[in-house]
Amino acid sequence: MWRLIILFLVCVPFLMAPQSHDLVDTDSLQTLTNKTLVAPVLTGTVAISGSWTPGNCVRVNALGTAFEDAGSACGGSAGNHTLLSSTHTDTTTASVVRGDIVTGQAGPAWKRFAIGTANRYLKSDGTDVLYSTLAASGTGTCTNQFVRVLSADAAPTCATVSLTADVTGTLPVANGGTGLTWSDQLTSADVNATTTTIAQVTGLSVTLSASTTYQFRGVFHTTVTSGGQQWDLSGTATVTNLVAYLICTNVSGGAVTLSGRFTALGSALNETATGAHSGFCAINGAVTINGGGTFFPRFAQQANASGTAKVLRGSLWSVK
Repeated sequence: MWRLIILFLVCVPFLMAPQSHDLVDTDSLQTLTNKTLVAPVLTGTVAISGSWTPGNCVRVNALGTAFEDAGSACGGSAGNHTLLSSTHTDTTTASVVRGDIVTGQAGPAWKRFAIGTANRYLKSDGTDVLYSTLAASGTGTCTNQFVRVLSADAAPTCATVSLTADVTGTLPVANGGTGLTWSDQLTSADVNATTTTIAQVTGLSVTLSASTTYQFRGVFHTTVTSGGQQWDLSGTATVTNLVAYLICTNVSGGAVTLSGRFTALGSALNETATGAHSGFCAINGAVTINGGGTFFPRFAQQANASGTAKVLRGSLWSVK
């Protein structure tokens, strides 16, 4: 009898149906050849427990024995929350205030940055974002002065115009000036003419710009021992229009020894008096320049003679 009992205990386990935990998995040494798969049956203490909130996630409890409500919506560890709340570990807790911005600050952490005073602007100190201490337009104005230095957070540096240090050239008419200035030249030594070959009065020459009209004048102190004198206007500039008057007088008696009008470059006017006399010659006129270049007066004896015609030191040539 006891032999039958032993045989039953040995053979029965091989005849029993698969248990609920007998699953064929990747670690199984069994093969599926000539096998019938039996659906597993969930047994044990794993169960669904607790109450449920629509939209919340489900999770396994801490013991691993049951499912439970996760307490929050799927996709996050918390429900609805503010931007700067303790839910975020990289922010400093704060409440929203109109006009504020969020910036990365010391910590580092995202923090509330309060709006600045009216008319202040955001700038950087190289480390943090901050508002300017003064308005965008600066503080203060320059009264009857001009601005030398602008500053983001300070009043501008003002200065008074120095007529010797700050002004050069000619003030245009649009800015309250005349747009004109005389360019004066003086002869530094006597200029002698001993022939009738007309030549530039040494030291008197100006350079004029194209498409510009100039006014000019000259006052030349002269002495003539014999042979008279002749004058013209010349230079490398080309002219569109030229009109000028020349008059020479004898200071001894006040007689006019030469007068006439220039209308072209290189067209000489000749003095008729040939005896010795002293006086001055004056030229006054205007010229419109076509092509820029030099412009100057020329002088010579009117006729060959043993004497000399001379333009004295301190004679003036001026153009504007």
